[in-house]
Amino acid sequence: MRRKSKFYSINVVPFVDIMLVLLVIVLLSSSFIKRDSIKTKLPTSSSQNSNGKKDIDITIKVDDRVYLNKNEIVIDEISSKLATFKKSSRVFIYASKDLKYSKFVDILDLLQINGFSNISIVTQK
Repeated sequence: MRRKSKFYSINVVPFVDIMLVLLVIVLLSSSFIKRDSIKTKLPTSSSQNSNGKKDIDITIKVDDRVYLNKNEIVIDEISSKLATFKKSSRVFIYASKDLKYSKFVDILDLLQINGFSNISIVTQK
C-alpha cells in the first residue's frame, strides 16, 4: 500500500489581493509635486533632458531678464553669485526660444570662465 504524501500549498490569491489594495492606497495617498518655475517658452527637441536633482538653474527670458535659481539677477552679478557654488555643480539653462543668440552665448561664456563644465540646456519634448 502506498502512502499518500501531503503536499501543502499556499493560496496566493489573498496575498495578491492585499498587495493590489496596498498599491492602490500608496498611489492615491502619494503627493504629486508640481515644481514652481518661471514661465518661459522653451524650444523643442527630439529628446528631453532628465533633470532630477539640480544645483543651479539659470533662466533667460526673451526680454533679457536673467534668473539664478528663481531670483532675478543683473548679468554683471552672475560671476560673483556663481563663485558661491561648487565648480562640479550641475547647471541647467532654461532659455526662451525667442531669445537673442548673443545673450545665450554670453551666459555660456560666464559659466565657462567661472569653471563650470557640467552644463545642460533644458528643452521641451
